[in-house]
Amino acid sequence: MKRHSTSYFAIIFTALCTLCSCSNSSNDRHPDSQLIEIADGGNATAQYKVAEAYLALAEEYYRMAADNDYEPAKVRLQTSFHEPKDKCYEDSTVIKQVTSDAENGDTYSQLTLGDMYYYGDSVTQDYDTAMLWYERAASHGSAEACNKLGLCLYLGLGSHKSQQDAAYWFEKGAQLGHADACYNYAVCLQKGVGTSQNKRAAISYLKKAAELGHLRAKKMLKDQ
Repeated sequence: MKRHSTSYFAIIFTALCTLCSCSNSSNDRHPDSQLIEIADGGNATAQYKVAEAYLALAEEYYRMAADNDYEPAKVRLQTSFHEPKDKCYEDSTVIKQVTSDAENGDTYSQLTLGDMYYYGDSVTQDYDTAMLWYERAASHGSAEACNKLGLCLYLGLGSHKSQQDAAYWFEKGAQLGHADACYNYAVCLQKGVGTSQNKRAAISYLKKAAELGHLRAKKMLKDQ
């Protein structure tokens, strides 16, 4: 299995970012808002602590889903949290099950399979295949898949790089209420990247992202 890059922690953090707005400082599973603000400001120690806190929370919910025999959760526990194989199915069995579910149109399985190929979890890392499954999930209404597909296209991680296509998928994700997609589309609008520059619309999407708990969007609005 390939070692995760630091972007893995960033994606886990942003995927769970909306939990910040409902976190309770008395609950140790959640970092408090001050720690998050310090981390967002660039402090490496704070960033590490925030990532650990959200990874712990993610693991807890993956385990709950796995206990309910949800196959994608078992993949996550085994590949991302090193769950012993005696507590999960063998990799090949899980991959076959997730692939079968994805091919049969299960949106979350499509998103999970995209993540597996993106990170190289139990499969050979392949950005093009990851993007294929992200696009299928996005086409079925997955806001997270829209955002991830947009990021792949924006960064040119696969064989195809297109800022215009990236902006398209960011907008789709934003329309579906995904905080990161709102923020990413706002940045595209603000800079005129992949779409016509429209600073008024950019502020509107930043506000939407902020309402969904996106910290960077809140900071950008505050700094304006």
